[in-house]
Amino acid sequence: MSLQEALTTGERAVALKDAGVRAPLSAALDDAAARLDKEHSVDIRFSVPVFGHRYYVSVLADRERRRPTRRLVERAVHPLWTVGNLFFMMAMTGSATVLAMLGVLVVSAIVRF
Repeated sequence: MSLQEALTTGERAVALKDAGVRAPLSAALDDAAARLDKEHSVDIRFSVPVFGHRYYVSVLADRERRRPTRRLVERAVHPLWTVGNLFFMMAMTGSATVLAMLGVLVVSAIVRF
C-alpha cells in the first residue's frame, strides 16, 4: 500500500469516526439546549478551600430525562471509574464512617450519664 493510499484510507477512517460521533453528539447538545431553562430538584453548589486552592462541588439530582444517545456519549466522555472519582468516593465513605462513629460515641456517652 502506498503512502497516498494509506493517507486516503486513514482520512476515510477519521471521516467515518467523525460521522459516527457527530450524530450522537449533536443529539446530546440538542437535549442540553432544551434543558437549559429547567431546574433540577436538587441543586447544591459550593466551593471549598483546600491547601490554598479552591475546589467546587456540585450535586445535581432529578428525574432522568436524557436520551439514551446522550447518556452513552456522556458516559464515554466522563467515565465513572477514574482515579479522582475513586479517591473522592473513598474520602466520602471514610468521612461518613467517622461521623457515624462519633455519633455513636456521643450517644453512648449521653445515655450513660
